[in-house]
Amino acid sequence: MGKGKCVAVLVALFMSVFTEWFARNGGEAEMHLERKVYCNQSGRNDIQVFYPQICGIGDDGKEECINTVIKEDALKQVRGELLLFRKLIHELDYQIKFLNGELVSIVYKGYYGTYGGRLPPTAFATTVDITGGKLLKLKDVVTDLGVLGEMLLEDRFENVTMWDGMKGDATVGESYSKRKDDLFELLQAEEWDMIGSNVSWYTDGTHFVIVLDRGLTYNEFSIDISEVEDILDKGFLEKLDSGD
Repeated sequence: MGKGKCVAVLVALFMSVFTEWFARNGGEAEMHLERKVYCNQSGRNDIQVFYPQICGIGDDGKEECINTVIKEDALKQVRGELLLFRKLIHELDYQIKFLNGELVSIVYKGYYGTYGGRLPPTAFATTVDITGGKLLKLKDVVTDLGVLGEMLLEDRFENVTMWDGMKGDATVGESYSKRKDDLFELLQAEEWDMIGSNVSWYTDGTHFVIVLDRGLTYNEFSIDISEVEDILDKGFLEKLDSGD
């Protein structure tokens, strides 16, 4: 992907966002999402990351804060030695899984690797508290990570990952039954590990989904929220049920 293509993408994005917003809102301001893109083709880098930005919440300061949180999390893989030596190949797009006046939950999927090397699939999720302007980490919404870990090891979460139309069959129990401590450490991790495994989460309003990215592949493990509401923060559940 060259610089000309990147410019064309930006122009097309602007036109599609403006047209969609104007048609949907009739010129009236209200909360909506705009599609943005980060491009970098310096050296042998070939990076294109799409991410959403929130507009029209009625508070410019809070809006800027939320959008900074979303953008920084979307670009958290655009760093490290591959970027430094200008050999990073990274394509990432997003899907909005949930949005109301209180929360937005986003899933990013794509590939990540080095120029001339492997480009394994990658995925992670971001959920932001719109009212608080805060990125919600796993520990912010799960009151007992130990119980969550045991439920994952018991394979009470269903693998919902789709690979070329086929549902994935990997299980957490299969991968971590002999390495329970590794799983519990992942659930509590604060920072994104550029060369190791990572855990993130999202919700579609009905399900609570854990995204386990192991560097060379990823899997999504889903469970009905009713089955885990005892270990989910009450404030989070209230925000999930409120909004427009």
